[in-house]
Amino acid sequence: MFDRILKFILHDVDPAHVNTVLRVAWRSVIVLHIAFACGWLGIIGLTGFAKAAETENLKGSIAMVSQQVAKYRAQDRKDALEIEIRRLDQEIFNIKAKMAELGALGETADSLYSQRLSELENEKATQVRVLEAFLRSNPEAYGT
Repeated sequence: MFDRILKFILHDVDPAHVNTVLRVAWRSVIVLHIAFACGWLGIIGLTGFAKAAETENLKGSIAMVSQQVAKYRAQDRKDALEIEIRRLDQEIFNIKAKMAELGALGETADSLYSQRLSELENEKATQVRVLEAFLRSNPEAYGT
């Protein structure tokens, strides 16, 4: 396939000349690549690979962004725990209200209400402990 393309482009050129031209072109590509990689083409604006100062600036930027991401993750986790505690508070309030309503009507609340209330209070206490431990281990999460 490559031979057909060369024959189409070069028509009646001697194969020895074609080989010489291809060899010179290939060697030129290799030499230009080495010059580019070493930064020897800086005269024409091609600097090659990144310089040490550029990578240090980039590392500093990445470190700063990763710290911000960690802070936002900690704040999101804190917010999620607080939302869960508020949800549990609302469920506890609803069950207590239903039990009080049944008591006002002179009926006794089913044991399922008491059992569910106990489960919710235990779950809330667990979530509060998790939140407190999280805040102790992640002081950056306080800032919201």
